[in-house]
Amino acid sequence: TRAELLATFTGPELAALIDEGCIIASAEDFSWELEQQVMSFPEAMWDSIVYRNWVRGVFVIVKVVEDRERECVLLRVNDEE
Repeated sequence: TRAELLATFTGPELAALIDEGCIIASAEDFSWELEQQVMSFPEAMWDSIVYRNWVRGVFVIVKVVEDRERECVLLRVNDEE
């Protein structure tokens, strides 16, 4: 399941938070560590690094659904919107 897959990446503690209404946020020291890793890549690649969304990220789980066909969605959020 997705929850099991998520647990392999994040550990069972974070996977257990995947429930409607939960808020997940990145700690400052974790964000700093990720920023250091991102900056080790050429600047042209920074926007394409997948885990950048965890840097100072806050996520609200609004809906949890059963596994279905695999889909890929790119979501960009700008300060301008």
